[in-house]
Amino acid sequence: ALSFPLVDVRDVAKAQILGAFTPSASGRHIVISENSPFYLEIAEVLKNEYGEKYPIPTKTLPNLPIYFAAPFLKLKWSFLKNNLGIRPQLDNSYSKQDLGMTYRPIEETILDHAKQMINDGFIK
Repeated sequence: ALSFPLVDVRDVAKAQILGAFTPSASGRHIVISENSPFYLEIAEVLKNEYGEKYPIPTKTLPNLPIYFAAPFLKLKWSFLKNNLGIRPQLDNSYSKQDLGMTYRPIEETILDHAKQMINDGFIK
């Protein structure tokens, strides 16, 4: 299973504004959500909301087929070796302290994005 750090674009915009207009803000900030969900966790959030209407995968693929498919997906084996089954740990505490950032729950971001894609006709 692969996991990637996510952040809501609305939180990124908020951090940009806070960084520009907070006189005490200094340095660089990691703007990232509280956790980095695995793809299956994202699918579970979507399945709970849209499972009746859309076919959402709920099973993870074993690692071996992922390695075989990697060249066709333009993924390097070294990337898979370093990332499969590993949840990235990033620290957003400095952005919270220095900018006063609060982050949306990642479930809200996932569902809002899905709703926008449905409303815009990307998903039928």
